[in-house]
Amino acid sequence: MRIINKGFRNSVAVLLAVALCLPLFGCGSANIDCDFNRDGKVDFFERIFCTPLQAVIEQPSGAGEAPIVASGGTLVTYIESPPLGEIAVLVRTPLIQRYPEGAPVVIHVPPFYTPVTGFHQGFDTTRLGAIYVSFLWPGKDDIRTGTRSQGENDYGGPNCLAALRDVIRFALGLINDVNGYSMDQLFE
Repeated sequence: MRIINKGFRNSVAVLLAVALCLPLFGCGSANIDCDFNRDGKVDFFERIFCTPLQAVIEQPSGAGEAPIVASGGTLVTYIESPPLGEIAVLVRTPLIQRYPEGAPVVIHVPPFYTPVTGFHQGFDTTRLGAIYVSFLWPGKDDIRTGTRSQGENDYGGPNCLAALRDVIRFALGLINDVNGYSMDQLFE
């Protein structure tokens, strides 16, 4: 039992070290190499850390054309949330359209009371044919994609509620991203 616990702690330590050092190696958000220890195999922990952000395309603020992402793709964009500024939003679409009338949207609301940051990769709703949306609370960042939401995190207060409100409005098609595109326009 002690060997397993020690091995698990070592694996977690290696995973955290990789997570902290990843930005130093210049990994781009559009091409993430998941074999962090360079042993020629992507093991369980590397897969957990890397998947499903392998296909992330970050849309820089102020970009010209809307990046069209194919079905089964992932996109990071920003929405305006007054008075906070820009909130980073990650959207994943199903590979195959399951519902003829349109895909349902599931918004993963990350915990606001923990110091852990980054896009949360909860249950993979794309396998059920649903669009998956995650976002970064104000002032939080995601080291895997290099994105950051503006504003100050107030741990569930008015700032967080405003950000959540605007993410829901974006998912419903009521507002566009900072470049003027709706969620429908960003995907094929």
